[in-house]
Amino acid sequence: MEEKHKLSIEDIAAHQKLALVYTDELPPHVTGIVDDRPEPTYIAVNNTQPLFEQHFSIGSALGSYYLPRHNAARPPWYQSLFNRKWNNHYMRLWMRITRRWYNGYFNQQRRSELFALSMMITLGYQEDLRLYLEKHPDMIKWAVFLALISFARGLKQRLTNTVKRLFTLTPALP
Repeated sequence: MEEKHKLSIEDIAAHQKLALVYTDELPPHVTGIVDDRPEPTYIAVNNTQPLFEQHFSIGSALGSYYLPRHNAARPPWYQSLFNRKWNNHYMRLWMRITRRWYNGYFNQQRRSELFALSMMITLGYQEDLRLYLEKHPDMIKWAVFLALISFARGLKQRLTNTVKRLFTLTPALP
């Protein structure tokens, strides 16, 4: 019986046509960098860093590469709420302030970090995630937030499937 291959962060990088180059020539404080050309071809990863840092760095680099190019990178409510043409002057002002706060707080780096955390949770890198959060405790609140979202999405899907199965009418056999 053939064992099913578990999807990894490296597989996703390969799918995005980004080669992983492991090197020890990066400074010690740099875990990894993405090729700075308009169409990047590689992610350089510091192989002197622990494996959990390397995985997070690859995920973050994928986020910095993937998120600006993907149409659905922004939350679904972003367009309808933030970019809506409000008739009320105060609502326009409030949304302008809120949009600036959102874009400033969730800058490209933070979105890339959240993307990496989300990938580690989704792909099942529990030990890497635990080690990363021990080293970077400021990211714990985001990991908990993403884990709750992941759980809620899975629960919604299970509930939807259960309700569909319950209410699916099957014809009685004669």
